[in-house]
Amino acid sequence: MHHMFVQVLLALLLGMLAGVITGLIPGIHVNLISLGILASLNFLLKLFSPLQLIVLIISMGITHTFLDVIPAVFLGAPSSDTALLVLPAHKLLARGQGMLAVRLATLGGLLSILLITLLSPAIYLLIKYLYPHIEHNMGFLLLLFIAYFIIRPHTWKARYFTLLVFLLSGILGLIVLNHGNFRQPLFPMLSGLFGMSLLINSLLTKSNINKQTDKRVKLSRITIFKAVSGACIGGLITGVFPGIGSAQAAMLGKSRKLGSYGFIMLNGGVNTVNFCISLFALHLLNKARNGAVITVKQISRIGLSHLILLMLVSLFVSGIASLLTLGIGKYASKNIHLLNYKKLTMAIVLLITGLAFVFSGIQGFFVLITSTAIGLLPHYLKISKSTCMGCILLPVTLFFL
Repeated sequence: MHHMFVQVLLALLLGMLAGVITGLIPGIHVNLISLGILASLNFLLKLFSPLQLIVLIISMGITHTFLDVIPAVFLGAPSSDTALLVLPAHKLLARGQGMLAVRLATLGGLLSILLITLLSPAIYLLIKYLYPHIEHNMGFLLLLFIAYFIIRPHTWKARYFTLLVFLLSGILGLIVLNHGNFRQPLFPMLSGLFGMSLLINSLLTKSNINKQTDKRVKLSRITIFKAVSGACIGGLITGVFPGIGSAQAAMLGKSRKLGSYGFIMLNGGVNTVNFCISLFALHLLNKARNGAVITVKQISRIGLSHLILLMLVSLFVSGIASLLTLGIGKYASKNIHLLNYKKLTMAIVLLITGLAFVFSGIQGFFVLITSTAIGLLPHYLKISKSTCMGCILLPVTLFFL
């Protein structure tokens, strides 16, 4: 028992270290590392037990959902998960209050995972008994969701552009995902739509970062409750429905009177909840909803005792990851104005381009260019970035119809 505890703890710490790295470097997603683990699985299983590898991946994933707020706030370089966080967070950054955004998102993540853990028996039963009924009508429900998403903007012009970008990314998704001999199709597609396009956009817009102050605010209990419950509802939806990303979940969980502080909090919570719920979905439905969980699924079947252990690991990791995020965030907020923003962004652009080549060859490079072009459209057409999730949502919906 003691020996196993030490093994699990070691894996947990290694996973957290990896999560700090993926969280802080824009464009390097947990999915990317997970796919790397998957590719070298035979080698890794000589070094680690299956349980250790699973704990490592889960710790990395949870840590990442806390730390990715830092590049999203200070560098304006979000992943697809933090895409919606950027606008309200950047407004705070411009006022010299970037650290406040980091605090709010971290608090959102921590409170949400506490609430999810408290509610886990209810969630367990909900997914177990409700999902079979949902599955029969999945195509129809996803169509309704898409319709709501396209009608949601207030002007007809915005609706038209939303539909256009949705279809463009959707068609790209259909081509890329149904192309038989394509290695790692998701990496170049998602990196282009969400990573590269944001990085290139921030290169084209002049961004000077002001000196930061550490401002505190007092939030009302009702705002905190709305944000955290919104994060839990949103995270549940993404955990159960295929193809709906964290960014859309945040929009579903958002009530009109949340305010920008509450919205940042909700966003901080959604990804963490989404990650936890994907473990439930794996155990109960044997369905993998993200790259990390796909890898876990390949390593071993998740029993109930595994699920309980992984939820405890997630709670423990969240506590440490929160402290790490606040510490690194503070350091970033003090020193961010010294950074050469353009050089850093260029380096990341080159890194992602190189990785697209390595993972998916010349095809990957062309997919990256195409998806980056589509990913730039929302910036110029002034519509929601998460519209680009059509690349997964459309193929998934057609699959269920």
